[in-house]
Amino acid sequence: MVGTGSTESWSELHTRGEKAYAGGDFSESAKLFQAAADAAAHDRGEDSLALATCLLGLAKAYVAEWDYGNAEMAYERALSIVGNPHAAAGPLLLACLKDMSLMYELKEDFPQAELAYERALRYLNEQDRADHADLVEIWGSLAELHHNAGSLEKSLEARLKVIALKQQHYGSEHPETAKTLIEFANICEELGSLEQAEASLRAAFAVLRNSFGPQDPRSTACLKHLMELQDKLRKKNETAKTDILWTG
Repeated sequence: MVGTGSTESWSELHTRGEKAYAGGDFSESAKLFQAAADAAAHDRGEDSLALATCLLGLAKAYVAEWDYGNAEMAYERALSIVGNPHAAAGPLLLACLKDMSLMYELKEDFPQAELAYERALRYLNEQDRADHADLVEIWGSLAELHHNAGSLEKSLEARLKVIALKQQHYGSEHPETAKTLIEFANICEELGSLEQAEASLRAAFAVLRNSFGPQDPRSTACLKHLMELQDKLRKKNETAKTDILWTG
């Protein structure tokens, strides 16, 4: 518990908050993060990165307790600190925006989640700030967000961006690229674009076969999916031919 008149530093309280959070005691974690935030504000100042760090922990604890109202206030306060261009708080800013996006997704407030992700992308796209791992993570999250919101076309566009980023970073013959091609094929299949899905799965299977061999479970699973898709495509084409004959 957090005692009154505690002489612990903000960092010690923050560490205890992290341990309580990891142990699943979210209520105690929130109390510790709040105490850490109070100590940081007193010792480091109301606009310090120490305070922002504690507020992010506090918001995380609130989210775990489904207290989205207090979580949003903590995130907004942290964002007002790390969003200051003079704060030099790039990693904290990205962490804040990504965590806020996840909170909005949990609330099913997809427009706000999209805005937070887009703000993170704008930051990364500024000169010398683009990091491959961060870009892939955010574009992948956007793809999932749009998919969950039912915007499959937008999800497809975001997944294409992930494929391009992975091809640029890993090369077109890397298993990570194959993984994204499979995800892209799944979305194409949902949209009914079976030809595009088949082409994507063919490319993914070629990469997996060359990387792991044709008998590897990853290769065989992709091949099975490809064969099932080709069967769907044949049936679709046969139906189309039958319709042409019938109407003709």
